[in-house]
Amino acid sequence: ATTNSNGTVTYTYYNGESCEGTALSSVPTNAGTYSVKATVAATTNYTAATSSCVKHTINTKSLTPTATASNKTFNGNTTASCTISLTGVVTGDTVTASAGSGTFADKNVGTGKKVTCSSIALSGTSASNYKLSSTSYTKTGEYTSSDQGYGLQSSETRGYVSGDSTYNGNVAFSKSAYWHSSRL
Repeated sequence: ATTNSNGTVTYTYYNGESCEGTALSSVPTNAGTYSVKATVAATTNYTAATSSCVKHTINTKSLTPTATASNKTFNGNTTASCTISLTGVVTGDTVTASAGSGTFADKNVGTGKKVTCSSIALSGTSASNYKLSSTSYTKTGEYTSSDQGYGLQSSETRGYVSGDSTYNGNVAFSKSAYWHSSRL
């Protein structure tokens, strides 16, 4: 609750697009759709007032994955081992990524081989607050007996919805609830 010269303002938050049902016990900070309404307590100078219900979406944050595929010793197949790193995770969040598969373009030893890391997916307790800018990466690499790796990196895409916010691990309501109180 916030107190100002017109009285105490109380904000009530709900899951979804309406201000019905059970109110949340705290201000939402995770990605999702929420609704909020404000109530002003009556004072000696003003009557009580309640705002209309205001919908607010906290969008998932886009992460840029970097895939590293290890060179490998010839074994007659095209399987590649991909390790995924993430850029942009909010400090304190638990989120990781892994590739469902990694594939060299062919089974022959050589340089300039196309490697694809695909079906990249997020996991961890904070994963629902994020999305990947891409779930598959292709890069030229080497299929040799070396144990050195090389990097595959995507370009980051960014998109924001006007009036809403993007997950950042903090209170993220940027819309205001307005009301009108009439003088007694």
